[in-house]
Amino acid sequence: MNFAPSFYRKAAYGVLAAALLLPISFLARPNQVSKETTEVVEATGGTIAQMRSKHNLSQASLSSIDPTSEVMKLASMGLHGIAVNVLWNQANDHQEKKAFDKVSATIDTLILLQPNFISVWEFQGHNLAYNISREFDDYQDRYYWVKEGLNFFTKGVGFNKRDHRIYDNLGLHTGIKLGNSDEKKQFRQMLRKDREFAETYVSSFINPDLFERPEAGGFDCWLLSYWWYDKSYNMRENLGVPKRTSDLMYWVKGPQQLRQYAEALSVDFRPGEPTRQAWNTAFQAWTDRDPVSGRQGFGRRDIRTSFGNIIRLEELERERERLMGISRRMDDLAPGVRETIKQEKIALLSPEDQRILAMPEKDRQFKERTEMIRIELDVRVYEEEVAKQAPAENRMAAESLLRELADGEYRTNQMDSYRYTVNYDYWRDFAKMESTRSGVLARQAAYEAADLIRLGILEDYEDEVTDENGVTTTVKKDGAISTLRRFFQHTSDAMLPFPGLHDGESTLIEDLMQDFAKYGSYLRDVGQEWPDDFPMQWFIDERVRRYGRTNIKNLMTTEDIRARQRERGLSEPSDQPETTDQSGTTDQSGTTDQSGTTDQSETTDQSETTDQSEATDQSETSDQSGTTEKSDTTEKSDTSGPAGTSGPAGTSGPTDNPKNDG
Repeated sequence: MNFAPSFYRKAAYGVLAAALLLPISFLARPNQVSKETTEVVEATGGTIAQMRSKHNLSQASLSSIDPTSEVMKLASMGLHGIAVNVLWNQANDHQEKKAFDKVSATIDTLILLQPNFISVWEFQGHNLAYNISREFDDYQDRYYWVKEGLNFFTKGVGFNKRDHRIYDNLGLHTGIKLGNSDEKKQFRQMLRKDREFAETYVSSFINPDLFERPEAGGFDCWLLSYWWYDKSYNMRENLGVPKRTSDLMYWVKGPQQLRQYAEALSVDFRPGEPTRQAWNTAFQAWTDRDPVSGRQGFGRRDIRTSFGNIIRLEELERERERLMGISRRMDDLAPGVRETIKQEKIALLSPEDQRILAMPEKDRQFKERTEMIRIELDVRVYEEEVAKQAPAENRMAAESLLRELADGEYRTNQMDSYRYTVNYDYWRDFAKMESTRSGVLARQAAYEAADLIRLGILEDYEDEVTDENGVTTTVKKDGAISTLRRFFQHTSDAMLPFPGLHDGESTLIEDLMQDFAKYGSYLRDVGQEWPDDFPMQWFIDERVRRYGRTNIKNLMTTEDIRARQRERGLSEPSDQPETTDQSGTTDQSGTTDQSGTTDQSETTDQSETTDQSEATDQSETSDQSGTTEKSDTTEKSDTSGPAGTSGPAGTSGPTDNPKNDG
């Protein structure tokens, strides 16, 4: 019998395949499972199974085992990818036709085929919470679909037990969508009383008591967001799951939610002691230690940079002090060299540059300040220059210090860059400012002013009050203008200790400039002019000195006020006037706040302000006066002011945006 060569090849292939079954069965033999504990017994399977267990790559390690999912993946065989593409197209088609129930059903089928593909969960969860929810006009329908998106993410937790990004997305969408969207006022109000959502969808992951606060009126989205991120941190710290993002952007999320909670509490309710405590908690979590979870604060956290170095953001100032000490040691090795080099460089400057350099910093106007950036670079003495001119016997020690300085400057540059990325300095100072008594009083005044503006009460007015004995008396109460003035006074007291909040551009400064403009508009509405003793006149003058007059738009400076006085034939104020808050109006924040604190602040605006064109601007404000703001009446404590109410023109302070968070 004659066999074709193809027959022999097929026979050889069959024998070879049979021979390979033995090593394959040895390598791929599955691990045994203990009957008592139902856990995998280590080192009982083949080589491949053992490697899966060692590197947590088995299906049981990656996710919960869903029989339906496993059957579908097996049944699709080689058509798995085609089935996935068909389902994605069907979901998009249903969404375009606004058949949203079919979208949900299709997505549920899709995740059975791709349970461990994190992009499916991220995309479709975002799609439900954002894209589908906005298709509805009623905010209650939108709220329902936002919850559907969050519920979708919770389903992905079991399928991705070693990926923290599911919890990260839950934290992101809970906070941003419920707490920072256009419908945030309605969403937050609905969530406060939504016990079904808390106990049905969330309770299996987070105890509802952790994000329910009496001062917040119920459940709070920012606290819930914080605890979602806490679950992510637990996975990283306790389970050792791989981190999928940079250290900086990973560890910043939790403290950010505490800050957002304090901000929302300040806006939704009348500020008081709970507000101050919330801001203090946010400050501690941002800098030193998180009092809620007990973890290291963000500033004390070890952050691995993109170059592999470990830094701590809060240690920048200490590192700079260390470098200054090294520079002083360099000067000891080369006495007088640094000053000699500096004087030589100054001698090379033009006469105009020398004049600007000799001018006191407080006397420099916008133009001079701009020129100083260049001049300081021209006269800067570098450590290499000092080391080169050190005496020969000290040259080797100077070069050793030079290398130490180079390493230190490299670290400080990284710290400074990373702090800038998350706007670390600004949020540290802002949270600290808001946790002070003056910060709380400023929030209270802003809250009251907003209510008066809505009622159209701009000027002070008289009201009849009947006491418990039936005696009716007439009392004088502040209108919106006087209340705003009180707001500016407390804001001035709160901001002065934090120079970093005066400089640059931020939402805080933008909001204040808008508040100044609205205050001037209200004054014009009632026939009044800009006051000579405006509590934050120092701030306006400082902005003009640093950034020019265009920065303040139509606001009046001290120079404008003096010109107005000269036109009227009035004597000019002294070079260092002692300005006292003499509004003569009743301080309505004399009401007892949430902590029982009464606004009877003995505050005097001791602004010693001198026009830059004639003398030095030496603005100083001190909370040391004997002038006391007292209310003729004390109203009841209000811990649940109008929900969603903020200060005038956004005086509630800055929110997260690219300008402030990098």
